[in-house]
Amino acid sequence: MSAQHCEISDEGQAIGLILQHLEKQFPKVCATCDRRFHTPRDFLDHTVPVGELVCYDLNGTDAIADKPLGAVALSNCRCGSTLALTSTGMPLAHFQTLFQWVQSESARRSVSVDDFLQYIRRQIRREILRRSDLSGRRESTSLFRRGSSMQAEP
Repeated sequence: MSAQHCEISDEGQAIGLILQHLEKQFPKVCATCDRRFHTPRDFLDHTVPVGELVCYDLNGTDAIADKPLGAVALSNCRCGSTLALTSTGMPLAHFQTLFQWVQSESARRSVSVDDFLQYIRRQIRREILRRSDLSGRRESTSLFRRGSSMQAEP
């Protein structure tokens, strides 16, 4: 999808677009304890979600600003510091299309936009875990094909 044009036909495509943006935020470093999160999976494994996913542009209308405030999901590092994953830097066309898709999907499913955003957050987390599990299986399978032995990591 280009930065100029973006269409979303289903939930999987929307989640893929969001993940594509989130992956650009890594590695991420906790400013308090200097813990480095190398991947979204690493972030999920070592943080705890806090509060709800918030989209600051929800104002009860279908219009979205040309300069949106964006969306943010907060999580706590093990040290207690709060870290944010945001829509900052996402191409405007992508953000606007996602925003419109969220509004139409929540209406189609007869749920509030806020409830639908929380559902999407859970689905993104599941997809990160699924992709990581698939990647790990491919890696372990290729290790066996090469005749390598797997050793436990410290």
